[in-house]
Amino acid sequence: MMRPVHKALSRRTTTTSYDKDNKISQIAIRPGCAQRPLRRSPQTRQRTTRSDALKKAANEELERLPAEPVKKGDSWERTTNANLGAGQIMRISTRYTYDGEIEKDGKKLDKIITKCSRPSSRSRPTRLCP
Repeated sequence: MMRPVHKALSRRTTTTSYDKDNKISQIAIRPGCAQRPLRRSPQTRQRTTRSDALKKAANEELERLPAEPVKKGDSWERTTNANLGAGQIMRISTRYTYDGEIEKDGKKLDKIITKCSRPSSRSRPTRLCP
């Protein structure tokens, strides 16, 4: 059974535009296609229909992979901020290591190992509001 929010998101139509550096410059959401079923959850509607938030999230996804070629054993690190809601942001650091090509179900795939750092017991989410 799909929750109403997932049902609405599955029907959402978006147009994504890229700039000359292959970064997402704009995400346009067809008006009204996700808002109606999400009336009960304004926070969810705001997070899933604001094009600037979607653009930021998509560009963060693109930045997880390095722009330059890598070889087996190469590593890189990326730091992102996770929105926990209620004005709280948690910083997450992830180390990626390229482990080479593997074959699965007759397809060649690139294997990347990830390791996220856990926040220390002293660190707390940052509050955006005073």
